[in-house]
Amino acid sequence: MDLWEAFEKRERLAEFGTSQLELNTGARHGLSLKTVQDRSIELGPGSAVFLTYSYSRRYITVKALEFDMLITLFDVNSSAILALRSYVEISGKDQREISGLLSRIKRPNLEMRVIGMQNGSSEPIQSVHKIRKLKENILAEADLFGNSTRHITIDTKTGMVYNLLLLNRIYRPGELILQNKLAPELPERAALRFIFPGETRAASRK
Repeated sequence: MDLWEAFEKRERLAEFGTSQLELNTGARHGLSLKTVQDRSIELGPGSAVFLTYSYSRRYITVKALEFDMLITLFDVNSSAILALRSYVEISGKDQREISGLLSRIKRPNLEMRVIGMQNGSSEPIQSVHKIRKLKENILAEADLFGNSTRHITIDTKTGMVYNLLLLNRIYRPGELILQNKLAPELPERAALRFIFPGETRAASRK
């Protein structure tokens, strides 16, 4: 059974969205904030970024995932990556924008990862299905629901996702709870704000 089949099987259960769902091929490791901060782009709520690996912007950091969800599509062949952070179902306009970005990738070999949300916050899950339909891909990781706040960094060279260690080390008991107070407020508008590092095209929508 591949991970997409396992995901769909769990989604059909009545208790879907009420307890943590973890599907992956191995444990997620940690990277310190100090390691990545000088070579990273931070992705805030309601934003999306499309880029290809370069030394100066190797990482994408995502702090305080609570009721929103991170979706990444990484092309194994070219190290191109699309990452978006959504707290509602993406719109048709956003879906067309994403489709256009993915069409830039020639002969893609895509891996999808979906991370975030807490128990009962399942509205963004339809975004997963919408994006899945745009290009064939394999599900590499799903880490959804539960009661924890997630801090994530994405390595755009490999597509791997790591726990972002905000204190630059493994946390002691209770320390992570203090860091979770950094959670940003979710913006009111639903349209994604697209970021294109190194390009001159408009990066946001009104």
